[in-house]
Amino acid sequence: MILMCDVFAILFWAMQKCICHADSPSFDGNYESYTLTSGAAMRWNENIKFRMPATAFSEKENMHIRFEIRTISHKAKKLCGIAFIRLTKDDDTTVENGEHSLFVYKCPEQTVLKPADYIKLPASEYELPQRAALVAGNQVYVKNNNCSLTIQTIVCSTKLTQNGNVVQLLKWRTNMNKLDSVVENLHRVKGDDIVVVLSDILDSLFEILDLKKPQLEKPVFKALVYIINTLNHQRYKSFTSVLDNYLRGQFSSSTLHFFLLSRLTENIQHASDDTKFVKDMLLGLQHFFKLIFMSHTNLQQTAEVVDQLDIVEKIRDLIDSLNELMRMVKPNLEDLQVSLSVCLSVGRLVVDQYRYIAYQHQKEK
Repeated sequence: MILMCDVFAILFWAMQKCICHADSPSFDGNYESYTLTSGAAMRWNENIKFRMPATAFSEKENMHIRFEIRTISHKAKKLCGIAFIRLTKDDDTTVENGEHSLFVYKCPEQTVLKPADYIKLPASEYELPQRAALVAGNQVYVKNNNCSLTIQTIVCSTKLTQNGNVVQLLKWRTNMNKLDSVVENLHRVKGDDIVVVLSDILDSLFEILDLKKPQLEKPVFKALVYIINTLNHQRYKSFTSVLDNYLRGQFSSSTLHFFLLSRLTENIQHASDDTKFVKDMLLGLQHFFKLIFMSHTNLQQTAEVVDQLDIVEKIRDLIDSLNELMRMVKPNLEDLQVSLSVCLSVGRLVVDQYRYIAYQHQKEK
């Protein structure tokens, strides 16, 4: 006997042409696979890929992949049962990469498969505690306690995240009463989860800054230092190009430079209070100055009159603070001074931009 598995991607209706074999260039509405029933455990061992719009994942209760399991004999195909997996979890995170053991539900052979009839059922052991009562109450789909379907998944996307802390930050408008903790929780997020949606994370942080709430400025700045420090790790060096592309195409703030220059100067002036944090900050100076100068450029493009003196003075204050840090003779600052020496590679960028802004200021006089 042959066992057949028919795979569909479902969002209210079967999504058109979104499934194919991993090495196939053409997509279809469903995917069929066959295996011989030999022994207790059957293996398909095939790679399937799905192409879906990120917007589809917002339908977390309805967006799912359905597996239809049939036996095929010389007489006909017979539906044995179905399994399914939701692509978005209850906390709005995308299904994790890795192995998933799915429940198989038996159903009458002539059943017309309607998502509304089974979508409330638990798809796996993970969902069982919240949906256990629905299993006993369903008269059409009966859980097969002797059978399960195991799959492995991996999500490739620059818009979807599998981390709950990142989801809370991206949806910060629904967490207004705990914004400080939402921002602070970003420090718990691993680099892999940050770089995947780097542009969206930065947008969220800058939008939070625009609220002009003083109590949020310190957490946001610490989050920016953490992100930039992550990009400095060898593993994520290639993602600095993502930051550069973001600055050229998506970044729109015209006031961020005032905030960053003030925070950088303040932390350098009090470097002995938290040397580790200041060290991480100094190692990210190059990226901070990219943000500063792009923000100033945006201001020049949007404002009718720009007071160049303000930014000139703030940059001068920052440079004076850096010079003062280098002159200090304190044992706990030696490591910082070494880090600052390493950061001098960005000096040309800083000086060139500073000279340009100063020149513009003199020209306006």
